[in-house]
Amino acid sequence: MFSKSRHQTIASDSSSLSSDFGAPPTDEAHALSSEWLIRHAEHEKLIRRWQRLEARLIRDYDLFKLSERERASLQEASDLDAINARLFTLHAQNQKRLAALPRLAATTTDGVVSKLSVALAIIQPEESREAHLLIKSILRDLEIVAQNGQYYNSKPAMTASGSRTARPRSPNRKRRRHHLDPEMKSER
Repeated sequence: MFSKSRHQTIASDSSSLSSDFGAPPTDEAHALSSEWLIRHAEHEKLIRRWQRLEARLIRDYDLFKLSERERASLQEASDLDAINARLFTLHAQNQKRLAALPRLAATTTDGVVSKLSVALAIIQPEESREAHLLIKSILRDLEIVAQNGQYYNSKPAMTASGSRTARPRSPNRKRRRHHLDPEMKSER
């Protein structure tokens, strides 16, 4: 009979309210990391474009043998200068964000993933293969944990030697203190 169910109407009405009241606080670490990653992606794209342009100018015009006047007359050389200026701006902006990022605590899984993604982008495999692979592995693990909705592992973890570690305590579980309480010892 009706085009919208009562549930859909309530959901749409409440969604407009949630944008003003009761909305969860934003994760500043996620926001800042995301901005950094967007600028980093643009930076990387511009570097590749700059490399292609420079290679073509070297091949077609023998760029490094041109006088400044000859170089200035080439449109591609002007494009190189514009790209270089943008690269400088992006680098400066990301350095400021990168300096602020360690002071921000991630409050969501997305925040943790974003901060680790920044770390992964900074640590190149050529510089530290092990660190790069470890961060990549942690990101993959977090993705799996988030997909499963699993935030606490009740199984003991394995150490590098193959032995089991102590099981992490649930934050909601009270610690038994009877070993410290003399009255509890006498009851045993």
